[in-house]
Amino acid sequence: MVNFLPRVARAMAVAAGVSLIVVAIVVSLEVILRKVFMISLNVGSEMSSYVLAIVASWGAAFALFERAHVRIDALTRRFSRRGAAYADLVALLGMALFSLAMSWFAYGTFAESLRMKSRSMTPLAIPLWIPQGLWVLGLLVFSFSCLFLLARGIRLVLANRLDEAALLIGSPTAETEALTELSQVTPLAEDNTK
Repeated sequence: MVNFLPRVARAMAVAAGVSLIVVAIVVSLEVILRKVFMISLNVGSEMSSYVLAIVASWGAAFALFERAHVRIDALTRRFSRRGAAYADLVALLGMALFSLAMSWFAYGTFAESLRMKSRSMTPLAIPLWIPQGLWVLGLLVFSFSCLFLLARGIRLVLANRLDEAALLIGSPTAETEALTELSQVTPLAEDNTK
Protein backbone atom coordinates (compact mmCIF):
# COMPACT_ATOMS: atom_id res chain seq x y z
CA MET A 1 0.00 0.00 0.00
CA VAL A 2 2.95 2.31 0.68
CA ASN A 3 3.91 2.39 -2.99
CA PHE A 4 0.58 1.37 -4.55
CA LEU A 5 -1.43 4.54 -3.85
CA PRO A 6 1.31 6.93 -5.04
CA ARG A 7 1.68 4.88 -8.26
CA VAL A 8 -2.07 4.95 -8.85
CA ALA A 9 -2.11 8.70 -8.17
CA ARG A 10 0.74 9.27 -10.63
CA ALA A 11 -0.97 7.17 -13.34
CA MET A 12 -4.21 9.09 -12.83
CA ALA A 13 -2.36 12.40 -13.05
CA VAL A 14 -0.70 11.32 -16.32
CA ALA A 15 -4.09 10.23 -17.71
CA ALA A 16 -5.54 13.58 -16.64
CA GLY A 17 -2.73 15.43 -18.42
CA VAL A 18 -3.23 13.42 -21.61
CA SER A 19 -6.98 14.08 -21.51
CA LEU A 20 -6.31 17.82 -21.18
CA ILE A 21 -4.12 17.71 -24.27
CA VAL A 22 -6.77 15.79 -26.22
CA VAL A 23 -9.50 18.25 -25.20
CA ALA A 24 -7.26 21.20 -26.10
CA ILE A 25 -6.81 19.69 -29.58
CA VAL A 26 -10.56 19.10 -29.97
CA VAL A 27 -11.40 22.65 -28.89
CA SER A 28 -8.71 24.09 -31.17
CA LEU A 29 -10.02 22.09 -34.13
CA GLU A 30 -13.55 23.21 -33.37
CA VAL A 31 -12.48 26.88 -33.28
CA ILE A 32 -10.57 26.52 -36.55
CA LEU A 33 -13.49 24.74 -38.26
CA ARG A 34 -15.91 27.39 -37.04
CA LYS A 35 -13.72 30.32 -38.13
CA VAL A 36 -12.53 28.95 -41.47
CA PHE A 37 -15.32 26.67 -42.69
CA MET A 38 -18.30 27.89 -40.63
CA ILE A 39 -18.74 24.33 -39.28
CA SER A 40 -19.42 23.69 -35.62
CA LEU A 41 -19.01 20.28 -34.01
CA ASN A 42 -20.63 21.41 -30.73
CA VAL A 43 -18.54 19.00 -28.67
CA GLY A 44 -15.62 21.08 -27.37
CA SER A 45 -17.53 22.93 -24.69
CA GLU A 46 -19.23 19.82 -23.35
CA MET A 47 -16.11 17.67 -23.40
CA SER A 48 -13.96 20.36 -21.78
CA SER A 49 -16.39 20.78 -18.88
CA TYR A 50 -16.37 17.03 -18.16
CA VAL A 51 -12.60 16.82 -18.48
CA LEU A 52 -12.07 19.81 -16.19
CA ALA A 53 -14.05 18.17 -13.36
CA ILE A 54 -12.36 14.80 -13.88
CA VAL A 55 -8.86 16.29 -14.09
CA ALA A 56 -9.38 18.24 -10.86
CA SER A 57 -10.30 15.09 -8.96
CA TRP A 58 -7.74 12.83 -10.66
CA GLY A 59 -4.86 15.19 -9.93
CA ALA A 60 -5.68 15.80 -6.26
CA ALA A 61 -4.13 12.61 -4.88
CA PHE A 62 -0.94 13.09 -6.89
CA ALA A 63 -0.65 16.66 -5.59
CA LEU A 64 -1.15 15.32 -2.06
CA PHE A 65 1.68 12.79 -2.37
CA GLU A 66 3.92 15.44 -3.94
CA ARG A 67 3.00 17.85 -1.11
CA ALA A 68 1.95 20.36 -3.75
CA HIS A 69 -1.32 21.54 -2.23
CA VAL A 70 -1.08 25.18 -1.23
CA ARG A 71 -0.57 25.84 2.46
CA ILE A 72 -0.18 29.09 4.30
CA ASP A 73 2.58 28.07 6.65
CA ALA A 74 4.04 31.41 7.74
CA LEU A 75 2.82 30.75 11.28
CA THR A 76 3.64 27.03 11.52
CA ARG A 77 7.25 27.68 10.52
CA ARG A 78 7.63 29.38 13.91
CA PHE A 79 6.32 26.31 15.77
CA SER A 80 8.51 23.68 17.38
CA ARG A 81 9.02 20.52 15.33
CA ARG A 82 6.36 18.73 17.38
CA GLY A 83 3.93 21.65 17.10
CA ALA A 84 4.46 21.81 13.34
CA ALA A 85 3.87 18.04 13.12
CA TYR A 86 0.56 18.39 14.97
CA ALA A 87 -0.43 21.31 12.73
CA ASP A 88 0.36 19.14 9.68
CA LEU A 89 -1.85 16.37 11.09
CA VAL A 90 -4.71 18.82 11.69
CA ALA A 91 -4.34 20.16 8.13
CA LEU A 92 -4.36 16.63 6.73
CA LEU A 93 -7.39 15.74 8.85
CA GLY A 94 -9.19 18.78 7.42
CA MET A 95 -8.23 17.69 3.90
CA ALA A 96 -9.47 14.15 4.61
CA LEU A 97 -12.81 15.40 5.93
CA PHE A 98 -13.22 17.69 2.93
CA SER A 99 -12.38 14.90 0.47
CA LEU A 100 -14.76 12.48 2.19
CA ALA A 101 -17.58 15.03 2.08
CA MET A 102 -16.89 15.72 -1.61
CA SER A 103 -16.84 11.98 -2.33
CA TRP A 104 -20.11 11.45 -0.48
CA PHE A 105 -22.01 14.17 -2.33
CA ALA A 106 -20.39 13.36 -5.68
CA TYR A 107 -21.41 9.73 -5.28
CA GLY A 108 -24.98 10.86 -4.58
CA THR A 109 -24.99 12.81 -7.84
CA PHE A 110 -23.53 9.84 -9.72
CA ALA A 111 -26.03 7.37 -8.22
CA GLU A 112 -28.96 9.64 -9.05
CA SER A 113 -27.82 10.04 -12.67
CA LEU A 114 -27.37 6.29 -12.96
CA ARG A 115 -30.78 5.57 -11.45
CA MET A 116 -32.55 8.08 -13.67
CA LYS A 117 -30.50 7.17 -16.77
CA SER A 118 -29.74 10.89 -17.20
CA ARG A 119 -28.12 12.09 -20.40
CA SER A 120 -26.60 15.42 -21.31
CA MET A 121 -28.96 17.75 -23.13
CA THR A 122 -26.55 18.21 -26.03
CA PRO A 123 -26.06 16.62 -29.47
CA LEU A 124 -23.73 14.01 -27.87
CA ALA A 125 -26.37 12.93 -25.31
CA ILE A 126 -23.68 11.38 -23.11
CA PRO A 127 -24.95 9.27 -20.21
CA LEU A 128 -24.01 11.49 -17.28
CA TRP A 129 -22.99 8.59 -15.07
CA ILE A 130 -19.84 8.14 -17.20
CA PRO A 131 -18.13 11.50 -16.53
CA GLN A 132 -19.61 11.61 -13.03
CA GLY A 133 -18.28 8.11 -12.30
CA LEU A 134 -14.80 9.13 -13.38
CA TRP A 135 -15.09 12.24 -11.22
CA VAL A 136 -16.15 10.14 -8.20
CA LEU A 137 -13.30 7.68 -8.81
CA GLY A 138 -10.76 10.49 -8.56
CA LEU A 139 -12.37 11.81 -5.38
CA LEU A 140 -12.37 8.34 -3.80
CA VAL A 141 -8.68 7.82 -4.58
CA PHE A 142 -8.02 11.25 -3.09
CA SER A 143 -9.99 10.34 0.05
CA PHE A 144 -8.17 7.02 0.49
CA SER A 145 -4.84 8.80 -0.03
CA CYS A 146 -5.70 11.40 2.63
CA LEU A 147 -6.70 8.70 5.14
CA PHE A 148 -3.62 6.61 4.33
CA LEU A 149 -1.24 9.55 4.82
CA LEU A 150 -3.08 10.64 7.97
CA ALA A 151 -2.68 7.17 9.51
CA ARG A 152 1.01 7.03 8.60
CA GLY A 153 1.56 10.58 9.83
CA ILE A 154 -0.09 9.85 13.18
CA ARG A 155 2.06 6.74 13.60
CA LEU A 156 5.26 8.66 12.84
CA VAL A 157 4.39 11.54 15.18
CA LEU A 158 3.47 9.19 18.04
CA ALA A 159 6.75 7.31 17.50
CA ASN A 160 8.55 10.68 17.75
CA ARG A 161 9.87 10.33 14.17
CA LEU A 162 9.16 13.98 13.45
CA ASP A 163 11.62 14.41 10.58
CA GLU A 164 10.03 11.49 8.70
CA ALA A 165 6.57 12.88 9.43
CA ALA A 166 7.62 16.28 8.07
CA LEU A 167 8.91 14.66 4.87
CA LEU A 168 5.66 12.72 4.48
CA ILE A 169 2.95 15.22 5.39
CA GLY A 170 4.65 18.55 6.08
CA SER A 171 4.86 21.42 3.66
CA PRO A 172 8.24 21.48 1.95
CA THR A 173 10.64 24.15 3.06
CA ALA A 174 12.44 26.38 0.59
CA GLU A 175 15.65 24.52 1.37
CA THR A 176 14.19 21.05 0.66
CA GLU A 177 12.57 22.29 -2.55
CA ALA A 178 15.89 23.77 -3.70
CA LEU A 179 17.75 20.54 -2.88
CA THR A 180 15.13 18.49 -4.72
CA GLU A 181 15.43 20.69 -7.80
CA LEU A 182 19.22 20.62 -7.69
CA SER A 183 19.28 16.83 -7.40
CA GLN A 184 17.17 16.59 -10.58
CA VAL A 185 19.41 18.91 -12.62
CA THR A 186 22.28 17.28 -14.50
CA PRO A 187 25.26 19.59 -15.05
CA LEU A 188 26.17 20.25 -18.70
CA ALA A 189 29.67 18.91 -18.17
CA GLU A 190 28.27 15.51 -17.18
CA ASP A 191 25.87 15.52 -20.13
CA ASN A 192 28.71 16.12 -22.62
CA THR A 193 30.71 13.14 -21.37
CA LYS A 194 27.90 10.67 -22.14
